[in-house]
Amino acid sequence: MIVAEVQTEAATVRIHDEFFTGASQGSLDRISQIIVGSYKRRTVKKDKSPSHQ
Repeated sequence: MIVAEVQTEAATVRIHDEFFTGASQGSLDRISQIIVGSYKRRTVKKDKSPSHQ
């Protein structure tokens, strides 16, 4: 069950939890920023790593 969903240009965050009691929009925005930042760091790290050929 999806109880909350936040969409941005970069990501969609869906919270699946039937016991979820609610969160402020600011909290969900911050969670989205953390997740997007993590993906960006991983992408940059992969792009900078030497290729194994």
